[in-house]
Amino acid sequence: MAAACTNALIVRTAWTFGLGRDNFITKVIRRARQQGRLEVVNDQMGSPTYTVDLAKGIMTLVKSAATGVFHVVNAGSCTRHELAVAALSAAGLGSVPVAPIATSPAPGLAPRPAYSVLDVSKFTGKTGRSPRGWKGTWASLPQDEQVAENSVAVSVAAAGVRPIERLDLTVNGRPVSADLAPKLQLANPTQN
Repeated sequence: MAAACTNALIVRTAWTFGLGRDNFITKVIRRARQQGRLEVVNDQMGSPTYTVDLAKGIMTLVKSAATGVFHVVNAGSCTRHELAVAALSAAGLGSVPVAPIATSPAPGLAPRPAYSVLDVSKFTGKTGRSPRGWKGTWASLPQDEQVAENSVAVSVAAAGVRPIERLDLTVNGRPVSADLAPKLQLANPTQN
């Protein structure tokens, strides 16, 4: 895609979490409450990404007229096990035992890479902004999630950028599309 459209902005991210949608963190907390103990892989290292910070990072790139491929994740890296332990601690469930285990291939699921940490130096170089650490996101979750959807749509309009009407992605080799126009118009009724 980058070769076909030289003025495209392509954002790569990983290990997203936030309220309002099921994700690794919500599953860990739910299972901890239901089962009282967990087993989580400790041989997958990645870059946790809070969805509100991802949206803000994308808006920063859009406002700076960035083109090309950028990684947008929270700073730092951890294993899935470390992320689960931190999430449970933040949720007041730090006493739930979390046993570290090795990844075992599950039939029908795409294999997960052992190391998927993303480098944000290009993002920082373009925007002058360093992403906050993933551990610093826990306190922001409740208040950020209440305003995230509308503020992103309003920020797009305020930046003088034509809103994205259609989003086309490739996830695990499969095309995924979403029509965003109705949602953006509802979120920002002043838009023509």
